[in-house]
Amino acid sequence: VMISTALIAIMWFLGDVLVIFRDFKGVLIANATAFASTLLLMGYLIDHYYMNGINVVIIFSYIIGIVVGGAFLFCQIRRKG
Repeated sequence: VMISTALIAIMWFLGDVLVIFRDFKGVLIANATAFASTLLLMGYLIDHYYMNGINVVIIFSYIIGIVVGGAFLFCQIRRKG
């Protein structure tokens, strides 16, 4: 639970930083990717890990969203810097 809470906080912070850079497309794609990965992973992981499956789904989906959002942030920093 602590890992998923930390990842949620990082994702929200990353989204705020992308909004500051006015990269709304990056925020939308990062969150949509996290949502799509949630839909794809939840069936298998909840069946496999039972009660902890939702935490595992959240961890994997937010890691994917952070990677995508980080790529957009990296591109913004290279473009502005």
